[in-house]
Amino acid sequence: MPKIKYKVILSREGRTLLLSLTKNGQRSSRKVIQALILLNADEGELSEQKKRTCKDIADFLQIGERMIERIKKRFVEGGLELALEDKPTEREYKHKIDGDAEAHIIALSCSEAPYLACNYQPKRLVAFLFQPLIL
Repeated sequence: MPKIKYKVILSREGRTLLLSLTKNGQRSSRKVIQALILLNADEGELSEQKKRTCKDIADFLQIGERMIERIKKRFVEGGLELALEDKPTEREYKHKIDGDAEAHIIALSCSEAPYLACNYQPKRLVAFLFQPLIL
């Protein structure tokens, strides 16, 4: 099965926006790396460098080739804004403790310290705090 190649061609405005993102210093490192990927992968007429492969870009930026492919795909399919935005996670996380356990921890932290609390070792202190919760 042939590998799908995504061709990145930036407009003058898009190139200017990406250059400002990389030089400003006010953006997250992830956004800067995404902008650098698009700038280095640009195959348009405005590109000042020779065509670079994903391997060259990955070695230069010290990231994985798969990340470059994903950014290029998002750019080709959805445009510049979509390529620079991280999609929100769809994963649902389970709660580690419920409301009763949280209330118990708060009550214990606000109460007086147990006798000889300074002699407790961390493992024993944790065991003491969660003693009523163990079934």
